[in-house]
Amino acid sequence: MQTVCAMLQTERLEQLSDQASVQFELSNEEHQALLRQLWSHAFPGEPSQLQSDRWKDMGWQGNNPATDFRGGGLMSLQNLLFLASHQPALFEALMHKTKGQRAQDAPLEDGGRGGEYPFAAAGVNCSHMLIEMLGLRDTSRISSLPAAKGFLELLKHDSNAFDEVYCLTFEKLDELWLQSGTDSGFKWGYFDFNSIKSRLQQQLNRQLSLKPRSIAELRALLNMGL
Repeated sequence: MQTVCAMLQTERLEQLSDQASVQFELSNEEHQALLRQLWSHAFPGEPSQLQSDRWKDMGWQGNNPATDFRGGGLMSLQNLLFLASHQPALFEALMHKTKGQRAQDAPLEDGGRGGEYPFAAAGVNCSHMLIEMLGLRDTSRISSLPAAKGFLELLKHDSNAFDEVYCLTFEKLDELWLQSGTDSGFKWGYFDFNSIKSRLQQQLNRQLSLKPRSIAELRALLNMGL
């Protein structure tokens, strides 16, 4: 007979798997409402617009974020909203790039590497990376994914485990980004983003496979690896 914790774990995993399968649809009024919430966090006091060049200031590719959710689906929007509402200082720091020495927008012909990574697109990348790494779109794979089995330990104790891991992942991505700048003599930029993300994914896989029992413990493990 399943214990209460195991039953909660199973229920929460099913909910996450269902969430991960939902694509963002601009025609869906509930999805529109979530997008407007994100606008209010990013641009407080400004009337929300579903299409506006202001979205580019947040790090979307164009004036309509709907086209950028493909990899992360609706879940990536929900993750960004969790970050904005539960860790607003981190949201602001990541969006406005207030920590450390940042990559310069030097032209490629002058040795530039593409400048800073776009905040919103990076957030969608983090969601997609975690969804795939933890097998949320195909839970039959979880038994063969050490990081996913480790994540289940977190989920057993925390219903917000995925959102919390997302926030920590985004935070550590930025730290690793800044560290890469220092290591390269500050000659780095967006063209280095995928390699930096891959390094973070390797570390997450390794540390989650150790089955940390809390986000604080996962943070400590990642701090040792960075």
